[in-house]
Amino acid sequence: MRSDPTLSEVLLVILGCVCFQIANGLGFAWGGMANYIASYLRGYDNPERTVEEVLVILPASVVSISLTIPFCFLLLNFHSPRLIAMSAVILNTVLFLAAIQWTGYWSFVILFIIIPSLITGAVYSVPLHCLLQYFPTKRGLINGISFGSMAVGTLVFKILAFYTVNPNDEKPTIQVQKGNSTQLYFEKNIYDNIPFMSVSYTHLRAHETGRNLVCRLLLEKKK
Repeated sequence: MRSDPTLSEVLLVILGCVCFQIANGLGFAWGGMANYIASYLRGYDNPERTVEEVLVILPASVVSISLTIPFCFLLLNFHSPRLIAMSAVILNTVLFLAAIQWTGYWSFVILFIIIPSLITGAVYSVPLHCLLQYFPTKRGLINGISFGSMAVGTLVFKILAFYTVNPNDEKPTIQVQKGNSTQLYFEKNIYDNIPFMSVSYTHLRAHETGRNLVCRLLLEKKK
């Protein structure tokens, strides 16, 4: 990074961070698809699976991300942000492609949630680290930009995911009595679209470090 960046360079870095974190936010959209995922697992893994078994993974995902961020900030002092970002995105994409080949609950947990969450923490750290090089005293603003951008990505992909899995907005018709409540799950013609949602996700993540999303300036290693 130059010691006297121009205004256009600073704006480009902010734009790169926003685009990067929007793409990174896609990984959190699965929580809104829990009923569809539970229906898929009931059909291909265990007919007794419930939506609670899918939602219970969310805290583990958050913990995994939180544990990775400090470690990644240490790595960024010794390795290029570009190398870390591209390695993380490639590994994440491979894991998601592997995950859609298996239909078991634990393959979903490990390949689609736990390990990718660790990688997401690494990917999240890169633009955060780069912004800190330009705004070392604006930590609150930087976190606000990062979290806000990720939230936008989650919202957008959630809408796209719903459209991919259930384009006709069909209602769940399978009723399962659990205690005093009745849970509703989707038919096979709906939950069979879950792998297509995953492929769309990996396609977007694979382009996360492309020129159309992250400028070279953002990923330059500070001299």
